[in-house]
Amino acid sequence: MLKKINEGRVESDSGFSIHIKGLECLKYEDNEHSIEFEWNYDPSANKTYVYVSDVRDINGTEKNKIMNNIKEAVNLLDGNFEVV
Repeated sequence: MLKKINEGRVESDSGFSIHIKGLECLKYEDNEHSIEFEWNYDPSANKTYVYVSDVRDINGTEKNKIMNNIKEAVNLLDGNFEVV
């Protein structure tokens, strides 16, 4: 189960969390990872893109798991997010 802790933080009962660290940074943490992802707001699309695919130091299976976790969690944050 996901819980919105505050406007910029979401935590999961399964052990991961995301939180906004700054204007262009989203941090993901779980038992094995602590990764900062770049993000960018596109005003013409009215969307914020989270760039998970840019991370090179995790394997494909882990990247997909993290990507799915972030996709679920950003639904609880205010805004229109797309995880790429």
